This record gives sequence, C-alpha cells and structure tokens, in this order.
Amino acid sequence: MARGSATFELDLDAVADQIATLKPRMIVIGGSNVLFPYPVRELRRLADQVGALVVYDAAHIGLLISSGDFQRPLQEGAHIVTLSTHKIMGGPVGGLVLTDEPELARKMIRLTFPGFMQTRDQNKFAALAVALAETTAHGGALARQMVVNAQTLAAALGQQGFAILGRDGSHTRTHQLFLELGDSAKAFEERCQAANILASDCALAGDMALKRRSGARLATHELTRLGMREPEMIEIAGLIARAALKNERPEDVRRDVERLLARFPTLAFTLDSHS
Repeated sequence: MARGSATFELDLDAVADQIATLKPRMIVIGGSNVLFPYPVRELRRLADQVGALVVYDAAHIGLLISSGDFQRPLQEGAHIVTLSTHKIMGGPVGGLVLTDEPELARKMIRLTFPGFMQTRDQNKFAALAVALAETTAHGGALARQMVVNAQTLAAALGQQGFAILGRDGSHTRTHQLFLELGDSAKAFEERCQAANILASDCALAGDMALKRRSGARLATHELTRLGMREPEMIEIAGLIARAALKNERPEDVRRDVERLLARFPTLAFTLDSHS
C-alpha cells in the first residue's frame, strides 16, 4: 500500500521502485492534505505491472470529484473510489464506495455485507437524502466557489506577508491551502483561535523526521457554504494577519470576526436557496 500527499510532488520513480519490490495487492492514493490532482494514470500503469488494484481515497475532496472540475479518478484508471458524505459534502457521518466494474462491486458487497456494513442507521437516511439532493442541485457551483475562494484567500494571505505552499505558480486547486510558518506554527494557531478564527497547525513535508509541525492548514468549505465569496476572503486574510502577524488584541479582531459572520446568518447552496 502506498499513500501520498498531493500537497507535494510525488516521486514516481521512487514509487515505481517500491511497487516493483513490494508487489502490493492494492495501491491507495489519498491523504488529508490535497492541493492538486494525483497522477492516477501513471499509478495505474505501475499497478498493472504487478496486478494491483488502485483505490482512490477522496474522503476530503469528494464534492470536488463529484463536480467533475478537479479530477475523474475512475475514468483515469482507479478501480475504486471512496469518499465521505460529511466533511465538505455537508451530510451526516458516512461514506460511499464507488466503482464502474460490476464484478468488483459484487465482490465488495460479498466481503462487506452484512459483516461490516449491516447497520442501517435509519436515523441518517433523511439527512443523507437532503445532502445528496443538494449536491446534485448545487454541488458543482459550490465546489467551484470553494476553489475560487481558496485561491483568493491564498493570494490575499501572500500579500499580507505569509508564505503559501504551492507549485508552478499556483497555490491550490482544491478548497485547502497551507501556510509555511516554521517554528511559529503553534503560535499562529493560538493567536488565531484567541480571535475566534479556527485554524490548526499541521505537519509539512520533512516535519515528521524532525518531530515538529511547521505549517497551518486552512480551508474554505464552511465559509463558502455560508455564502462568502472573493471579497470576504480578502477581508478574512486581513483578519488573520491582524491576529497572527500584527499581534492586535484578540478581542478587537474577534469583534470584527463576529461582525463578518453576522452578515451571513443562513446557509447558501441549499435546496431552499438560489445560490
């Protein structure tokens, strides 16, 4: 099994050597830090050499996959796609397992039902139905706005003086973005949270060996679901800078955070909205 992060470039030559040596039965593509599409076609060619299945873990980016604007893993060679119905899709906790190969579908059902998936959880059916209906009606527009918001927020934070992770002149093609903060990552998290800005430090490439967390992961799915767009992303970048760079009093920044949120009291991209 090989797992990677789309946050960083994947060394396909090194992966090819590992696959040839280990001869895995399954290659899992996925991670919680996702900025750019994965090289699914290349990994499928490597998998075919050893007879392995390719599983694409889209837990964090299922909505982006469903919109068709980010990546089409089944068409690009993945045998199976797994995704969550919560995280950025807005439904209850749960997941989906997808394949376009009938025999694989039959095998997965035999292996998982009823031993692993026998609980029907009927209390979730109504919420799941609404989430899937909203995804069908508004998922594409919501996903595209999430990405535009993330790109806008990343650019605005860069203008405020933050170092933003990226490649080839781009910061992200998902709803996520990552700040490179070095030894100040924990202080960044604490200053933001004191101002009611939810942010979390995270490990970047090379951090695990050094036993540290030198980055911060930000995402725009909740902000977008409230109806915020590009102007608000620029405003939020300013609030983050005030809290974490300029060291303004947390209560002063918090007051402006509350004023911003008060302008968006309801959800957008829902069945009863016109987003």
